[in-house]
Amino acid sequence: MTALDPLLLRQLDLLGVPRPEVAPAPEAWGHLLSWISEHYRQMEADRHRLRAVLEARVEELVDRLARERSRSDAHRATLRAAGRLQRAWSPRSALAYPGLCVVGYCQAADEVGGDWWASYALDDERVVVVVADAIGHGVDAALLTGVVKGACDVIVRSAHPRSSVTPRALLVALNRSVIDAASEHATMTCSVGLLDQSAGTVTLASAGHPLPYLVRAGGGLAQLQARGPALGVDAAADYDETTSLLADGDRVVWYTDGLVEATDAGGRTFGSRRLRRLLGRCRRTDAVAIRDGLVDALVAFRGGAPASDDVAIVVAERRCG
Repeated sequence: MTALDPLLLRQLDLLGVPRPEVAPAPEAWGHLLSWISEHYRQMEADRHRLRAVLEARVEELVDRLARERSRSDAHRATLRAAGRLQRAWSPRSALAYPGLCVVGYCQAADEVGGDWWASYALDDERVVVVVADAIGHGVDAALLTGVVKGACDVIVRSAHPRSSVTPRALLVALNRSVIDAASEHATMTCSVGLLDQSAGTVTLASAGHPLPYLVRAGGGLAQLQARGPALGVDAAADYDETTSLLADGDRVVWYTDGLVEATDAGGRTFGSRRLRRLLGRCRRTDAVAIRDGLVDALVAFRGGAPASDDVAIVVAERRCG
């Protein structure tokens, strides 16, 4: 028996060809070498075909990624434009009415959000303030906000007589707007205050919204009470009104839950206690300074941690002088 060439055996092993038990006859060597050569040529052809398939697939994926990136860039540009429009709804500058000053802050956690506020002069003596928060944030909340904010504008500005606009009536109408415009799972909290400069009062109604604070010019802090279900929960919902005296220099502070539920990098919440402590120091602080102080306190508390929810703050101050 002739021993097989070790180099040939190694080539057979690399090709996955079983080793023969005996060496082939001399005349078979030519056939074996010819088979090995053909096998190599076939492997090379297969390798080229596989490479061509892979290159085509990579090119297809790169093209698809480019198209997705283009669509994503266009989507982000649309969201940025929508965000600019939303921010225009809530002016940063103070709004001056006869005997009243209203100032607010609204910041979305994403490009667009669900928090909003508005104020409307009913006549020379009365102003309505609306603060609302669509449950959740992002595009869905922003869409609901756009519908309800638009409905609120139409309801107030087309009311005849203007005396028909009351906190209760406005919440009933906005509740219907949410139910008509959105799915059964869409809800929004809302607080409406009617400030009457002549009477020196603030009348409040609330749809599941955090209760605002009354910061007394002479010292003291009270939480204005008003209860009612969130908008979009019950088509037959009704809302109670409460009226409180509003002296010269008194301020009403509204906010959304994104303020008290904000968290820092360690997971601690801003909290209602911190808010009350800050407001308790504002005996002689005007509306603009209260708003700016709360915003600064929130930014400092977060310490660079990303916002997890939208935030709105609105302060109304009675000024008799």
